[in-house]
Amino acid sequence: MGTFSVQIAKWLGASVTAVTRTECVDLVRSIGADEVIDHRIEDFTHGSERYDVLFDIGGNRSFAHCRRVMAPKAVLVAVGAPAGRWLAPATRLLKAAALSPFGSQRLVPFVCKRDPVALALLAELTQRQTIVPVIDRRYPLRDASEAIGHVGRGQARGKVVIHVF
Repeated sequence: MGTFSVQIAKWLGASVTAVTRTECVDLVRSIGADEVIDHRIEDFTHGSERYDVLFDIGGNRSFAHCRRVMAPKAVLVAVGAPAGRWLAPATRLLKAAALSPFGSQRLVPFVCKRDPVALALLAELTQRQTIVPVIDRRYPLRDASEAIGHVGRGQARGKVVIHVF
């Protein structure tokens, strides 16, 4: 989600600050991020910058911590949760939904839905190479468990492809 998010935001004209791990800083910069914060060195929630939109894929920060760096009418889009915590997304969204009405900042869940028009636009942007999938590794189907382990350990830098045929 992260590599696509950066590229789509840039296509929409946003100034993008990305938060990532050390080994992905150059990659994220190469796909268009204006600023890149290495979360192992700096906690972005303690910075002075204010953001209009936070697209939170990792779910490692509480809504309260994120609110510190959100502009007054900002939106936090919750996509994921920390690895290994399968109830975390629901719990996090419930807490944020309970807190959202008490301020001008909002939290909205990212929910996938079928949208043929949006998918056609993504296909077009990909064909024009405006959005380029970042492929970390490719695995044959027989090595699917190794591919899943690679992703599960947080080692992937982009997408991991499993060839079915």
